[in-house]
Amino acid sequence: MKSTFVEKVWGREEIISTRGKVMHLDRGAQCSYHRHEKKEEYFFILSGAVRMRLGEWDQWEECDKMPGDIIHIPIGTYHSFMGLEDSRIIETSLQDDDPADSYRLTESRRGVL
Repeated sequence: MKSTFVEKVWGREEIISTRGKVMHLDRGAQCSYHRHEKKEEYFFILSGAVRMRLGEWDQWEECDKMPGDIIHIPIGTYHSFMGLEDSRIIETSLQDDDPADSYRLTESRRGVL
């Protein structure tokens, strides 16, 4: 079995299963600010440097994460990530990845640094 790659505005996802992927985040790119009503997520930073935003719009907490850091994103929590460097992140969840379970406030974009 081989992994599948999906191109994104912010980089690409390497799909391992419906509950796990490796995200290849490009420097200066940012994913949409969104939440999930069914999916709880865990991010493990493999390489690079990532700025995370968690919480309600304009009241989010912002923190920079480095290799070895783990980020827990509870169900219903708005979040976004931005590449401070080219980065790789493992994402896992206990819920299958359902595109209809993403509620976006912004779109993904590039060139945010």
